[in-house]
Amino acid sequence: MELLTLYGDDISRLISESYKECLKITCFVKNTKVQPKLDNDDNLIWEQKHDNDPEEYLNDLMWAHYADNHKGVCIKYHFNNDMTKFADEAKSQVAYFRDVEYTSDMDSYRKNGAINLQDAFFAKGKAWEYENELRLLSYDPKGTGDYASIDAKNSIVAVYFGLKCPKDQQTEIMDILKGRKWVSEKSVWDVAKHSFANIKEEHPVEFFQMEVDKTHFGKLKAVKYGDL
Repeated sequence: MELLTLYGDDISRLISESYKECLKITCFVKNTKVQPKLDNDDNLIWEQKHDNDPEEYLNDLMWAHYADNHKGVCIKYHFNNDMTKFADEAKSQVAYFRDVEYTSDMDSYRKNGAINLQDAFFAKGKAWEYENELRLLSYDPKGTGDYASIDAKNSIVAVYFGLKCPKDQQTEIMDILKGRKWVSEKSVWDVAKHSFANIKEEHPVEFFQMEVDKTHFGKLKAVKYGDL
């Protein structure tokens, strides 16, 4: 939204109005790029954004900035492909993930004299690059302002409790998620039917306590409940 204030053109105004009326953005953290690329053998591979970055839940800066300095929690999700939706006659809602682009060069956003949707919602200052952010954008292209919420049930894989997360809150969260499962889907070749079949697998939600890694200065570690 910061970039929208740089312009007084009609496109910027319309995007700003859409953001307020019929568009939602949800932010996540993921070091693996959303868009795959082909390797030398034409196989799809997903690259890391930054090779030396730790697992998302081990990022101490994220705990400080977004989890009340370790008093909060980190939630790990697994979203299946049906999270992405494209407009059709039955459902007008559009929803898709895209990596945030970090930049310190604003000239590239000014050269056309207007801001577009990509620049408005998926660009961020270079100083925030450590976040490895990706965003889920959801909107109704018909502009009705009435769109369905994102169905993310059965998507919580694990919960990581911060160093200072109160024990009563931990107990409350574990009670809420007690017995919950997360569902993964994969396509396998059905020899008998000569076609792909979708296989769903259920997995229990796991819980971890964050601790200071005493063997590696300045680092964190996650200890699974049951191993404490």
